[in-house]
Amino acid sequence: MELLLQSDGYAVVTAEHGEAALASLRRGITPCAILLDLMMPVMDGFQFRQEQLGDPQLAAIPVITYSGHYDVQANAARLRPTAYFQKPVDPDVLLTLLREQCRER
Repeated sequence: MELLLQSDGYAVVTAEHGEAALASLRRGITPCAILLDLMMPVMDGFQFRQEQLGDPQLAAIPVITYSGHYDVQANAARLRPTAYFQKPVDPDVLLTLLREQCRER
């Protein structure tokens, strides 16, 4: 996904797990959207989203959730993402969702 997004002109910042992502955001990285895999080590996507929503400075950043394990649609009400998709990733769907979120910001 990183190469796909870079080839479409996005500056991409990655994190290996939710704690690393939160640390980057709290250091001042302000993305137009977050692509959130629900299955991550250390702090999974559910925990990350709870922390993000609880932080007034981070809560407004749009989140697109995805997973190859969890049913993201079934978890949408709890996670309150701006969008979601199921793995495997369809590049056209991903780019369309991201363009919509980043255009609005």
